[in-house]
Amino acid sequence: MLARFFDRCIRAALTIFDEGLLLELLNYFVICFAHFRRVLKQVRSEIPPDKRDKVWLWLTSRTFMGNTPGHQERFYPLMDEYMNELSRKINAELCRVVHSGKLDPLPHDDRELNAGRWQIPCHVPIPREIEYAGHGTSVSEAIAVSRRIFRIRINRAAAMRAKQLFEFLGLGTFVVTAKGRQGFCNIEDAKLAEGECKRLFQAIYEQAPAPHRPQVALEFLKYLIEPYRPKANEDRTLARNLFAIVRKPLRQENLKGAAKYLNGCLLALEGNHKKALNSFVAARKFGRESCGQFWIDLIRFGLMTAEHLRSKREGKNFAKQARLFGIFSNDATPRTNEMQAQMKEEDFRQAWGSAFKPFPRPTNAKGKDRLAPHNGR
Repeated sequence: MLARFFDRCIRAALTIFDEGLLLELLNYFVICFAHFRRVLKQVRSEIPPDKRDKVWLWLTSRTFMGNTPGHQERFYPLMDEYMNELSRKINAELCRVVHSGKLDPLPHDDRELNAGRWQIPCHVPIPREIEYAGHGTSVSEAIAVSRRIFRIRINRAAAMRAKQLFEFLGLGTFVVTAKGRQGFCNIEDAKLAEGECKRLFQAIYEQAPAPHRPQVALEFLKYLIEPYRPKANEDRTLARNLFAIVRKPLRQENLKGAAKYLNGCLLALEGNHKKALNSFVAARKFGRESCGQFWIDLIRFGLMTAEHLRSKREGKNFAKQARLFGIFSNDATPRTNEMQAQMKEEDFRQAWGSAFKPFPRPTNAKGKDRLAPHNGR
């Protein structure tokens, strides 16, 4: 299957690239093919014999697909559970090509294939009262320390880490409580943590450098439209202002589906569910690559909105996409399993058609079929 895929890519490249680039691409495919053969042999030697047909489930592990910086950058996005990482990589590479006018260089051997830098964030220290909020210190005490430290001019890295901890306590508690589980803190503390998280997010956005501000605005908007988060009166205007900032960069990066999805979320949260569903449908028609990191959220939000409006047609369309991507089943290979189910169904149909043996039809004394229609009847 992999060899056929490489062959199709080379045939398509024949009409676009010159001989030098074509040979470079072919050499890269040869290196990748040898690498995947080694990985498959390693996986098959380590998994139990009765689970050999589930080899793709094991390939989603970074143990096999991300154990070097180069593998983490080039191969692991191919095995991401929902394939969201791959679209971000493709969009980033296309943006670099547009700005530089040159294609990204390809590895020429295994050493270059493994080379790179680990994507490991640096440790950023924050006050102990904030780091151990909800465990060693109370949430209210952590918030007091946060407001004393992160004001006027802030350390953005430390504020980002503190924001993540308050988001875990606040939004995380609302999410697990809605699912019927015990929260990380009580509801009152969760509301306090959520408010402090929003304050820190706004401070980080306001003090972000101009080139980074659209990305921070996008993350802030994602937080504001989170369905489980309790909304304040000022959130509507703030979310609309952030959307006006991120809409143009998303369209410039060919992420029109993502812009449609965010607009649909705002419309749904404002109570205009019919227009929201139209935006979700438009985003779905743009395709997964155009929606980027929001594809899974789009299917969830679109399905719930369609059911709220009792739209059977769009409900079926979003439910079909949910099955294809295993959104509610948490299946790592939903499309592969569906293809296998279709193949088994076809095998069953063929076996049934060739093996089905009906009862012999009754005959009379002359050997004629008694159930056959007679002439004149």
